[in-house]
Amino acid sequence: MSRDWPAGADLDPPDRAAVVRATRRGVTVRDPRLAPDVVRHAEALRATAERDRLRWWVMPLVAVVALALAGYDTAAGTPRQALVSWLVVVLVVLEMVWSPRRRDRLMARVRRAEAAARAPERPDTPGG
Repeated sequence: MSRDWPAGADLDPPDRAAVVRATRRGVTVRDPRLAPDVVRHAEALRATAERDRLRWWVMPLVAVVALALAGYDTAAGTPRQALVSWLVVVLVVLEMVWSPRRRDRLMARVRRAEAAARAPERPDTPGG
């Protein structure tokens, strides 16, 4: 994240933790002076997610290779090798199913936090 969010290094650790926590949870940051940092962190997370999305084509390739190796280990290897190979296949498939859902939920929370950070503070809210 230091490449996409270099301003994070300038924050005190408690402030940086508050920004990351609010952004990833999709909530309003308690300290209004950190709102611009929430916006910058959200932009960095979006950039990272986009790079990951562009690299996602590798996963089906990994799955095919893992499946071929599991088939080979089942036919020519020991039962232990076959078991480990099939475990790898299961883990790769789980990653292919689980990771996009997790990323989409995270990005929805990031959008909520960013919208809250960009929203002008209303005078009728407590502390406003």
